[in-house]
Amino acid sequence: MGNIQNTFGLNNFKTMKETSKAVEFKNIVNNEVIYLLPNKEITIVLNPKRLKQIKN
Repeated sequence: MGNIQNTFGLNNFKTMKETSKAVEFKNIVNNEVIYLLPNKEITIVLNPKRLKQIKN
């Protein structure tokens, strides 16, 4: 998972919190928060309100 976290870091995301269940990242440009879930497959969770903004 370290390589994935480095990739987020290279794309303006800062690691805010890290637990065994998730890693919270915050974008240093627009303050958007996303969560990386270390499941069998990689899961990225976005705020549903942000998705509505993107669609509009």
